Amino acid sequence: MPDQFKTSAIRRAFVEAVSVFMLQKLSCWQGNLFRMDCHKATAADARFLFELRNLDSNRIQFRNPDKVEWESHEPWVARFLKNERNRMYVFSVNNEKIGMFRVDESGDVSVSLLDEFKGKGYGSEMIKIGSSFYLKDFPEAKLFAEIKKENAASSKAFMKAGYKLTESLNSDYILLDYAGEK
Repeated sequence: MPDQFKTSAIRRAFVEAVSVFMLQKLSCWQGNLFRMDCHKATAADARFLFELRNLDSNRIQFRNPDKVEWESHEPWVARFLKNERNRMYVFSVNNEKIGMFRVDESGDVSVSLLDEFKGKGYGSEMIKIGSSFYLKDFPEAKLFAEIKKENAASSKAFMKAGYKLTESLNSDYILLDYAGEK
Protein backbone atom coordinates (compact mmCIF):
# COMPACT_ATOMS: atom_id res chain seq x y z
CA MET A 1 0.00 0.00 0.00
CA PRO A 2 1.49 3.40 -0.98
CA ASP A 3 2.44 5.72 1.91
CA GLN A 4 -0.08 8.38 0.88
CA PHE A 5 -2.94 5.89 1.26
CA LYS A 6 -1.63 4.70 4.65
CA THR A 7 -1.44 8.32 5.80
CA SER A 8 -4.94 9.02 4.49
CA ALA A 9 -6.36 5.93 6.21
CA ILE A 10 -4.60 6.82 9.47
CA ARG A 11 -5.88 10.39 9.25
CA ARG A 12 -9.46 9.18 8.65
CA ALA A 13 -9.23 6.76 11.59
CA PHE A 14 -7.86 9.52 13.82
CA VAL A 15 -10.60 11.99 12.82
CA GLU A 16 -13.25 9.33 13.40
CA ALA A 17 -11.81 8.47 16.85
CA VAL A 18 -11.70 12.14 17.84
CA SER A 19 -15.28 12.62 16.61
CA VAL A 20 -16.51 9.67 18.67
CA PHE A 21 -14.65 10.98 21.74
CA MET A 22 -16.14 14.47 21.35
CA LEU A 23 -19.63 13.07 20.90
CA GLN A 24 -19.21 11.02 24.08
CA LYS A 25 -18.05 14.09 26.00
CA LEU A 26 -20.86 16.14 24.46
CA SER A 27 -18.97 19.37 24.88
CA CYS A 28 -20.95 22.16 23.28
CA TRP A 29 -19.76 25.62 22.24
CA GLN A 30 -21.73 28.73 21.38
CA GLY A 31 -19.40 31.13 19.61
CA ASN A 32 -17.17 32.98 22.03
CA LEU A 33 -20.05 33.97 24.30
CA PHE A 34 -20.28 30.93 26.55
CA ARG A 35 -19.40 27.29 26.79
CA MET A 36 -21.99 24.68 27.59
CA ASP A 37 -21.32 21.10 28.50
CA CYS A 38 -23.97 18.44 28.35
CA HIS A 39 -24.33 14.83 29.27
CA LYS A 40 -26.98 12.18 28.88
CA ALA A 41 -29.18 12.34 31.93
CA THR A 42 -28.84 9.59 34.51
CA ALA A 43 -30.69 8.68 37.69
CA ALA A 44 -28.19 10.92 39.50
CA ASP A 45 -29.80 13.93 37.75
CA ALA A 46 -33.30 13.14 39.04
CA ARG A 47 -33.20 15.69 41.88
CA PHE A 48 -32.10 18.52 39.54
CA LEU A 49 -34.78 17.51 37.01
CA PHE A 50 -37.37 17.45 39.80
CA GLU A 51 -36.48 20.99 40.90
CA LEU A 52 -36.45 22.19 37.29
CA ARG A 53 -39.86 20.60 36.63
CA ASN A 54 -41.41 22.26 39.67
CA LEU A 55 -40.19 25.81 39.03
CA ASP A 56 -43.30 27.99 38.75
CA SER A 57 -42.03 29.65 35.55
CA ASN A 58 -41.60 26.24 33.90
CA ARG A 59 -44.74 24.55 35.28
CA ILE A 60 -47.11 27.15 33.83
CA GLN A 61 -45.95 26.13 30.34
CA PHE A 62 -46.69 22.41 30.77
CA ARG A 63 -49.89 20.64 29.77
CA ASN A 64 -50.13 19.58 33.41
CA PRO A 65 -49.02 22.63 35.42
CA ASP A 66 -49.45 20.91 38.80
CA LYS A 67 -46.41 20.36 40.99
CA VAL A 68 -45.16 16.80 40.90
CA GLU A 69 -44.24 14.83 44.00
CA TRP A 70 -40.80 13.27 44.37
CA GLU A 71 -42.41 9.86 44.92
CA SER A 72 -43.87 9.93 41.39
CA HIS A 73 -41.04 11.87 39.72
CA GLU A 74 -38.19 9.51 40.57
CA PRO A 75 -39.85 6.41 39.02
CA TRP A 76 -40.92 8.51 35.99
CA VAL A 77 -37.27 9.48 35.37
CA ALA A 78 -36.20 5.84 35.69
CA ARG A 79 -38.87 4.71 33.18
CA PHE A 80 -38.02 7.54 30.77
CA LEU A 81 -34.31 6.75 30.81
CA LYS A 82 -34.92 3.01 30.42
CA ASN A 83 -36.67 3.50 27.05
CA GLU A 84 -33.94 3.25 24.40
CA ARG A 85 -35.74 5.67 22.04
CA ASN A 86 -35.95 8.43 24.65
CA ARG A 87 -33.12 10.91 25.17
CA MET A 88 -32.57 13.49 27.86
CA TYR A 89 -29.54 15.75 28.14
CA VAL A 90 -28.57 17.92 31.09
CA PHE A 91 -26.71 21.12 30.17
CA SER A 92 -24.19 22.94 32.36
CA VAL A 93 -22.27 26.21 32.26
CA ASN A 94 -19.16 26.51 34.43
CA ASN A 95 -20.06 23.15 36.01
CA GLU A 96 -23.48 24.49 37.07
CA LYS A 97 -26.52 22.63 35.75
CA ILE A 98 -28.74 25.09 33.89
CA GLY A 99 -31.39 23.05 32.11
CA MET A 100 -32.45 19.97 30.22
CA PHE A 101 -33.50 18.94 26.71
CA ARG A 102 -35.51 15.78 26.14
CA VAL A 103 -37.13 13.86 23.30
CA ASP A 104 -39.53 11.00 23.84
CA GLU A 105 -39.97 8.04 21.51
CA SER A 106 -42.70 9.85 19.53
CA GLY A 107 -40.31 12.73 18.70
CA ASP A 108 -41.96 15.18 21.13
CA VAL A 109 -39.30 17.68 22.26
CA SER A 110 -39.23 19.56 25.55
CA VAL A 111 -36.72 21.97 27.05
CA SER A 112 -36.53 23.62 30.48
CA LEU A 113 -34.11 26.15 31.94
CA LEU A 114 -33.42 27.66 35.32
CA ASP A 115 -34.82 31.21 35.46
CA GLU A 116 -31.47 33.00 35.56
CA PHE A 117 -30.42 31.43 32.24
CA LYS A 118 -33.57 32.30 30.27
CA GLY A 119 -33.46 34.95 27.55
CA LYS A 120 -29.72 34.60 26.98
CA GLY A 121 -29.62 32.21 24.02
CA TYR A 122 -29.00 29.02 25.99
CA GLY A 123 -32.41 27.54 25.19
CA SER A 124 -32.08 27.73 21.42
CA GLU A 125 -28.57 26.26 21.59
CA MET A 126 -29.79 23.42 23.80
CA ILE A 127 -32.59 22.72 21.32
CA LYS A 128 -30.20 22.80 18.36
CA ILE A 129 -27.63 20.54 20.03
CA GLY A 130 -30.15 18.12 21.54
CA SER A 131 -32.05 17.77 18.25
CA SER A 132 -28.79 17.11 16.40
CA PHE A 133 -27.71 14.43 18.90
CA TYR A 134 -31.11 12.72 18.74
CA LEU A 135 -31.10 12.66 14.95
CA LYS A 136 -27.60 11.16 14.92
CA ASP A 137 -29.03 8.20 16.86
CA PHE A 138 -32.39 8.11 15.03
CA PRO A 139 -32.03 9.73 11.59
CA GLU A 140 -35.55 8.71 10.56
CA ALA A 141 -37.16 10.53 13.51
CA LYS A 142 -39.54 13.45 13.02
CA LEU A 143 -39.06 15.93 15.84
CA PHE A 144 -41.79 18.32 16.94
CA ALA A 145 -42.71 20.62 19.81
CA GLU A 146 -46.17 21.57 21.07
CA ILE A 147 -45.91 25.03 22.60
CA LYS A 148 -48.47 27.24 24.27
CA LYS A 149 -49.34 30.14 21.98
CA GLU A 150 -48.62 32.62 24.76
CA ASN A 151 -45.09 31.22 25.25
CA ALA A 152 -43.39 33.52 22.74
CA ALA A 153 -39.90 32.98 24.20
CA SER A 154 -40.09 29.22 23.68
CA SER A 155 -41.50 29.58 20.15
CA LYS A 156 -38.68 31.98 19.29
CA ALA A 157 -36.02 29.63 20.72
CA PHE A 158 -37.36 26.65 18.76
CA MET A 159 -37.57 28.65 15.52
CA LYS A 160 -34.03 29.95 16.03
CA ALA A 161 -32.94 26.31 16.41
CA GLY A 162 -34.46 25.28 13.06
CA TYR A 163 -38.07 24.43 13.90
CA LYS A 164 -40.90 25.74 11.71
CA LEU A 165 -44.48 26.58 12.62
CA THR A 166 -46.64 23.80 11.20
CA GLU A 167 -50.12 24.45 12.52
CA SER A 168 -52.28 25.78 15.28
CA LEU A 169 -53.43 22.73 17.23
CA ASN A 170 -56.24 24.50 19.07
CA SER A 171 -56.82 27.81 20.77
CA ASP A 172 -53.95 27.17 23.21
CA TYR A 173 -51.12 25.37 21.39
CA ILE A 174 -49.05 25.59 18.23
CA LEU A 175 -47.06 22.79 16.61
CA LEU A 176 -43.51 23.29 15.38
CA ASP A 177 -41.65 20.65 13.35
CA TYR A 178 -37.89 20.36 13.06
CA ALA A 179 -36.82 21.52 9.62
CA GLY A 180 -33.06 21.25 10.11
CA GLU A 181 -30.29 23.41 11.49
CA LYS A 182 -30.26 27.03 10.46
